[in-house]
Amino acid sequence: MKIEFLGFKEQGKTGCVPCGRRKVSTTLKRDKKVVLPSGKAVFFIMGRAEEVSEEDGEFLLELTYSLDGKEINMFNEVV
Repeated sequence: MKIEFLGFKEQGKTGCVPCGRRKVSTTLKRDKKVVLPSGKAVFFIMGRAEEVSEEDGEFLLELTYSLDGKEINMFNEVV
């Protein structure tokens, strides 16, 4: 099975202690290291397809992250 990493957005919060203001920043992460159920560690780069086993592929397709209350997939199957 071929899987493509779509990237993910990470939110960070910083603040000013004296005035109490907060700044929320969103960063697009273009790479991620994942330890698969087969025990193999794979370094994924956004937009590049990787060949993985069926079991590992199903695991990756279930990985999501939450942004503004929405569930977004991190991986997509390449046909």
